[in-house]
Amino acid sequence: MRRFKKILYVHDERAEGAEETLDLALELANRNDGKVDLITVLQPPPAVFASNISVLLRSRWFKESAATLDQLAQKASPDRTLKTMVLEGRPHIQPIRDVLRNDYDLVIKPI
Repeated sequence: MRRFKKILYVHDERAEGAEETLDLALELANRNDGKVDLITVLQPPPAVFASNISVLLRSRWFKESAATLDQLAQKASPDRTLKTMVLEGRPHIQPIRDVLRNDYDLVIKPI
């Protein structure tokens, strides 16, 4: 029985062993003929900092995070295109919402 068809990898660039954890997710997906989607969650700054400058900084932060995630996906699996997405919200809540929306079988996150 193939159990893990859809795997969600929650990237945290500050975590040790992030690349090894992604490799594990890819290995599980390969064994089960599944796929891996990568997300990273950015927690928005407090509303106190809402200004034109913070909007520009936020936009740049999202673009840089998306580029980092795309590079990680390309490096980890150059022969296959992995879906990557930068989400905004609380890092402990947003992945749960994504799992419920997209019906993932397994969530893997480095610690």
